[in-house]
Amino acid sequence: MPFTPVVGKTVAAAAAAAAAGTAPSKYMKASYSLTNHPDAIKIYRSMAEKTRDPVIQLTYAKYLLEISDLYDVKDDQRRRSSGNNNAHRFSALVQYYNVNPLYGRARSVDHGDDDASSRMMTASASRISIDSILSAPIAGSSNNSSSSNSDYYRHLSMPGDTARPARWTVSDENRRKKKMLEDEGIRWIKLLAKQNVGEAAYMMAEWHQHGLRGFGKNSTKALRFYKAAAAELVPEAMYEVAKVDEQFGHTAQALSNYRRAADKGVVEAIYRVARIHLMGQLGQRRNVPLGLTLLAQAAERATEQCPEPAYFLGLALTRAHPKLDIPIETIHQFGGEAAALQYLERAAQLGLGMAQTRIAFIYEYGLYGAPMNLAKSFAYYDIAAQKSDYPQSMLGLSRLYNHGCRGPDDPLTDAERMARDVSGWLAATPRDEDAAFRWCQKAADQGLPDAMFLLGWYYESGVGVLRDYDRATQLYTQAAAKGHAAAAHRLRQSNSVTRQQHQDTRRDFHPSKSTRCTLM
Repeated sequence: MPFTPVVGKTVAAAAAAAAAGTAPSKYMKASYSLTNHPDAIKIYRSMAEKTRDPVIQLTYAKYLLEISDLYDVKDDQRRRSSGNNNAHRFSALVQYYNVNPLYGRARSVDHGDDDASSRMMTASASRISIDSILSAPIAGSSNNSSSSNSDYYRHLSMPGDTARPARWTVSDENRRKKKMLEDEGIRWIKLLAKQNVGEAAYMMAEWHQHGLRGFGKNSTKALRFYKAAAAELVPEAMYEVAKVDEQFGHTAQALSNYRRAADKGVVEAIYRVARIHLMGQLGQRRNVPLGLTLLAQAAERATEQCPEPAYFLGLALTRAHPKLDIPIETIHQFGGEAAALQYLERAAQLGLGMAQTRIAFIYEYGLYGAPMNLAKSFAYYDIAAQKSDYPQSMLGLSRLYNHGCRGPDDPLTDAERMARDVSGWLAATPRDEDAAFRWCQKAADQGLPDAMFLLGWYYESGVGVLRDYDRATQLYTQAAAKGHAAAAHRLRQSNSVTRQQHQDTRRDFHPSKSTRCTLM
């Protein structure tokens, strides 16, 4: 069906969205002529080939892959309502790639200059050329764009297709479009990788490393492409090569590649170099001030993909890391405990389960100058237990469901805990001993000694379960075998356990707020 891409509608819609303070839909990026016009892929391929510019060709390939990912056949209804009848001006996408530090690195095979800056096209030149490709009329088409979408769907064809099936669904349509776009994008990336275009080689490496885009996992091929990308100064590839060098004991090469990647701002590399200096690894002497300086840089740049630096720095500044003993004066130079709490919470908000568990524990007990805030504590424990399956978070949830009670030797009463809880969560939340028992059991099933001990006490005291002295003793024994001192002490006090089992089984389910949490 004749069709000319209408560029202005998408640009105007994006501008209107920006003016209204809302982000334009990601589906507006899809060129309608590219995804719906017969033989459009062949025509656009020819245009890209004529540019002889790897920057333009790489950007075009990534565009194809990005648009192919929009075709999720499980989500057709939402897709159809997203307004995919608009074309997309490619310059916006090119501009995005140019400002992203990972993108825009493409090398022409005709360039002999080793200077990395000479290998890159200017952003304006790339945008103009890409615009000319995506906004060019399809040969033999007219400017009539008033036909309904159903007209174009009826005439959609794929290379090699003879006729459409009689029973054709939107999911079938989208599946074909996705494959068409993805296959063409992969074709370009493979071609550019063979021409030593750094980012294309890196993408091939990632696909082989993680089994993406239809490629099987192959670490040998992945390493070959990583090395090719690193030779073209792709910093993320330098980091991946460094990891392999370290794995095979090539410490000098590993350290060199880590530093090169770190110098170019790769967060994971900065973090690794920081730990090398903090721990004295890869043949380096320990240098705590340098290590903390680099760690702080990595923590400030922490992302959802790499939240660990913020967590590690939080542990270091609270002296909670088992392998670090940092002098107090050095800790103060880096912000002390107040800064540590900010880093830990940042890592937690970035989704790191260990950090969520740690900051929840701090808020539960009111440590390092933080107030006791059981609302925050519960929220962080809950997300870590549900999403990360952390047994320490499960145990924390168990304590909070049992009104914050920490076991037989808890020094605080309910009234004292309520007074210290700045959030008011404890006073507003009823005790749920069934949930307390269930979460404690889940944590104990994962072999956590603290959970085994608390679960033993639940069986001994009858929290969420009928009293069972034999089961309590069994759990105490298991915890003690893992080095839990309180469990061993509990076993030595067998008289108290026996008395707990055989005394009057009636117990107060609503203890006074002034009493301690031990249930009798």
